Parts: sequence; structure tokens; C-alpha cells
Amino acid sequence: LQVPEPTVMDSQVIGTILYVDHFGNLVSNIRREHLENWKTNPADPLIRLERDGSLRFIDFGISQTYTDCLPGHGVILWGSNGFLEVALHGGNAATKFKSKPGETLALDWRSVHERI
Repeated sequence: LQVPEPTVMDSQVIGTILYVDHFGNLVSNIRREHLENWKTNPADPLIRLERDGSLRFIDFGISQTYTDCLPGHGVILWGSNGFLEVALHGGNAATKFKSKPGETLALDWRSVHERI
């Protein structure tokens, strides 16, 4: 299966949700190597999950484990397959965020003023 490449720009990486795994995690097409050349700290981007301009989930930074947040809350982390994913501590992220493959997962290092 050919995985589409995310769009990598000066201050953003824009990927796509590829599939929902059997736990309900939303698996994207963003891999660690897409973040290797950032001059800023890759642990603290603003991360948005959206569909047709409608925000589904927002978080700051990439967590290390599923338990880096409270039960029932979303978390962004590297999955065992090497892709960035949106998960829900103790639950199903696809159901909670009403999300599906094809949605946008964007990492944004721009300042708040640049995003407005």
C-alpha cells in the first residue's frame, strides 16, 4: 500500500488520517522523519484534527504514552507503526471525535499571531 506524503512547509506539516485501528486510534501519514529538520522544538506544535474546516480535536505537543492525559481525554503520540496518531486514553478516538480516514491532521509551529 502506497502511503501519501504529508505536505511539509516552513512552519507546518499537514497530513491525513489514513485509517482507524482496532482500538479506535486515528493513524496519520506523518512519520518522525517529517519532523527531523525543524529548527524549533518538535515537541510543542499546535496540533489540529479537522474535517472540512470543522475542528474535531486540538492539542499542544506530542505525548510519550497514552496515559499522559486523563482518562477520556485525547492524546497525540507516535504509534508502534511509526506514524503519528490521535488516541483516547481508555477509549475510542474515532467515536469520541466523530472522525474518519481522510480528515486533516496538522502540526503548526507558527506563533499565535501568525495563525489569526
